[in-house]
Amino acid sequence: MSQLKQTVEVPINRSPETSSPGKEKTRYRRAIMGLSPKIGKQGISSHGDLSTLDFMRALSTVVVVGIHYFGMTGQVPYTMGALPRVVVLMFFVHTSFVLMLSLERQQIKSPEKLWRRFMLRRFFRVYPLPIFVLAAIILFRIPSQMVPPTFQYLSLGTTGIISNFLLTMNLTRSDSILSPMWSLPYEFQLYLVLPALFLLVQRWRSPVPVFGMWCVTLALALLQPIVPKIGRLDILEFAPCFVAGILCYKLSKTVKPMLPFVLWPILIPAFMFICLLSSNPNHWPAAWLACLLTALTAPFIRQAHNGVVRNVSHWIAQHSFGIYLSHYFCLWLAFSVNHFPWAAQWTIFVAAMLLLPVALYRLIESPMISLGNRNWTDKLVIAKCVG
Repeated sequence: MSQLKQTVEVPINRSPETSSPGKEKTRYRRAIMGLSPKIGKQGISSHGDLSTLDFMRALSTVVVVGIHYFGMTGQVPYTMGALPRVVVLMFFVHTSFVLMLSLERQQIKSPEKLWRRFMLRRFFRVYPLPIFVLAAIILFRIPSQMVPPTFQYLSLGTTGIISNFLLTMNLTRSDSILSPMWSLPYEFQLYLVLPALFLLVQRWRSPVPVFGMWCVTLALALLQPIVPKIGRLDILEFAPCFVAGILCYKLSKTVKPMLPFVLWPILIPAFMFICLLSSNPNHWPAAWLACLLTALTAPFIRQAHNGVVRNVSHWIAQHSFGIYLSHYFCLWLAFSVNHFPWAAQWTIFVAAMLLLPVALYRLIESPMISLGNRNWTDKLVIAKCVG
């Protein structure tokens, strides 16, 4: 997540001698183009900080790492097998909500070529880190498939390797070289329709039509497995999780936060453990219900006031992508390749989990985010005009 910018208030000269409606509109856009979300009555909105969402993403990241550790040790009951899947799908709610805010700011700044600019930014945000991680795994043959109590290296053919680099494993039916990357193809492919959904949702004043849209995606997700010859459209099963984030965004525009933040650390685990209602690890309704309840609840939660909670949540959320893609390596390094005492293994694990995501963020993620945030569209237009 890119760093939040500070609010800059620029007074607008409304004198008829020095200003016109067109100029005032331009100056107003320039004044707010740098705005990032701020607290709106201590709740989630496009004018508020995101400590509530940061906490959700941070807690989800910790749960994924924790459940994979216990999975490595063989201490996870079968009924808990759906938990990592549900938690990862709850990431979709957070991601789509935050990206709706990003699209809102981009539209204010410049509504032209919204889809192109949005996808360019997402490309530089998503692709560089997986490409680096995959290249390192293949080059050094790092075990990246968990086979409790250890890890194994997955050898794929040329098609499978290319598909992993392109994040199209769901379309080619290739295995993921790094197991936690299984959800990235679905996430990036759903980005393709998000700007259009954003423009559609902007036409609606109420969140009710968005809930209707969620019901439509739910119906499509239920039909997908039983309709023959559309197996590669299993992305439809992910759509309700993604649209739930859009519902959360729209709901945040119309409701006031009234619930104390202290309830949030209780509600999120409660939603996660809905997966225990089913013994099937691939039970989709549990994930859909968890995502919907998260979306319906988050806008009513007030922002955190505790500085430690806010800072820790933000740090984990900011580095969550690196944590997600590197924690298998950290588990393997700390617990599988050595026979050190328990204390030494945990020291290696904690140190690796703190240092490696920071290095990945500063050396790869942050520079690529900055590169993607450049106004490439305008530069291309200028280049064509000059040429």
